[in-house]
Amino acid sequence: MTSASDNAGASYFTPQSATAGLHDAVHMRTLGGVLLFDDQKIITRQPPHTLAVHAPQLAAQLAASMQPYQRRQKVQEVLTSIGFDSFEYSVARMISGTVEVLSSLTTYGKPDWIHRYFSQRYHEIDPCLKRCLASGTPLVWDADDLAAWTDRTPGLARMQAYLLDCAAFGVSSGVTYCWPAPEGRARVVVRFHSSNRNRRWISDAVIGQALALGMAVHEYQSAYELVPSRPLPGDPHLSPVQQRILDCLIKGMTDREIAQLLELTTHNVDYHLRRLRALFGVTTRVQLVKAACYG
Repeated sequence: MTSASDNAGASYFTPQSATAGLHDAVHMRTLGGVLLFDDQKIITRQPPHTLAVHAPQLAAQLAASMQPYQRRQKVQEVLTSIGFDSFEYSVARMISGTVEVLSSLTTYGKPDWIHRYFSQRYHEIDPCLKRCLASGTPLVWDADDLAAWTDRTPGLARMQAYLLDCAAFGVSSGVTYCWPAPEGRARVVVRFHSSNRNRRWISDAVIGQALALGMAVHEYQSAYELVPSRPLPGDPHLSPVQQRILDCLIKGMTDREIAQLLELTTHNVDYHLRRLRALFGVTTRVQLVKAACYG
């Protein structure tokens, strides 16, 4: 059963929550070794990186939408018009044949499916994710494809559980594609999902529209969240207190929780967080966590 803390990200889709407490903790957590975050409180000013000249119009609209519910509404309108139910934007890499997902934007996905997917670490065995990362080309798939690929995959019992969960959560067809990410060997992976069990409805036009939507979200995300070069966790420039605060931050703890655990004042925690952001060369809480996780 999903706990209240696990469902924390499910409450950020309403206008009321969008305007509440801009200085609260950003909605982010780690699950299955993956940093999950939404853009609830990322955007409170103009992006530090300007959008590319060729950026899709939707990317500019997202950057101009200062409230998270407005951004979600715009993307959902396009997503529905294409024919998909949800999509996820992640950063992943393949190391010695093993898939490692570094982070995933949860804003446009199904909260229950996201929790199930990462809590069961399905990203490690997802045949769509693995095939797309290996080939670098768009992958159109449906339930029959998943079943066929599963039969040829080691760890059959776990793969069968993955198939059953895909069916239960309405993840029955879709498009998966990727391109190089700023984080070295990593790639941006965008996964579109539909409850339609047959992929025949996914025409070239649908693939093109999905690609355009994914690129728009990528341009928008890149304008706010590109992480420059930074020290790694455990770097000698980090004091023991800073290292512990960073560890707490990666776990999704709030300033108050960190202060209570480390027996510090919230002012001291805020001071150390400012120093950490400067040291890592980032400007937001999410960027700091991502920089630490990418190390």
